[in-house]
Amino acid sequence: VQISLDGQTLSTDVLEPSLTLAGGEAAAWAGSVPVGVTRRVGQGNAVLLNVPFQRYNNLRHDPAWGAVLAALGDLLRPAGVQPFARLQTPDGPAHCVEQVLFRDGDLQYLGLIQDILQVGHPAQQLTITVPEPAYVYDVRAGKPVGAAPLSTWQAEISRGRPLLYALLPYRVTALRAEAPATVAPGAALSVRATVAATDKPQHHVVHLSVYAPGSRRPHRHYSQNIACPGGVGEAVIPFALNDPVGTWRLELRDVASGTRTTRTVRVTRTP
Repeated sequence: VQISLDGQTLSTDVLEPSLTLAGGEAAAWAGSVPVGVTRRVGQGNAVLLNVPFQRYNNLRHDPAWGAVLAALGDLLRPAGVQPFARLQTPDGPAHCVEQVLFRDGDLQYLGLIQDILQVGHPAQQLTITVPEPAYVYDVRAGKPVGAAPLSTWQAEISRGRPLLYALLPYRVTALRAEAPATVAPGAALSVRATVAATDKPQHHVVHLSVYAPGSRRPHRHYSQNIACPGGVGEAVIPFALNDPVGTWRLELRDVASGTRTTRTVRVTRTP
């Protein structure tokens, strides 16, 4: 059947050709058959699409996709279902980009990924807009997007290259590490990590990479993530009796902001 939607004519199937209205409102019509029927029920809305939703995937590269997306948004918005961020390109709304929001207290993490199943879909230049200004950090690049709070910024997204942003209510100013200067083989070394910020830090994760003397690769057993509730956390490195003596390097990185610091500790058999 043919459906007229915002001036676009779409071909699809109707699931219930005999459907008639009995108090609801139709967003569109396929001839005399209602499509996208909504009805107010108490404090909520009941929605009956009456078309197979999987057909939407076939329209993602069709000019009509924008009308379908807008109509679907109109149906879901009254229930509070809507994207957290607004994603625009120079040609209009972004195509085939999924967004995921994770909240940890007042900290928010926004993930964006272009559908990897859409082979050949070109890279897109995005303008990303979020509801409230925040200190925005590019988690994968390990750096701030701007020096001041932002509600809008630019980025490029492409297939197989997702984006991940930390939206913080404060600016991270430093990462500090405390550890004894020396440790004996077979002893445990405590490393304390502290995230400093322009306001009281909340829950952060600091990654600790441990390098043996002369090594360019992190030690696979000693490297670890440090949970830092309130911006403070501690890790323990259980040095083995046969670990090489010499200067070990400890590199710490706040995962959200990319802020780094380095410490060294000398493993020695003499007190």
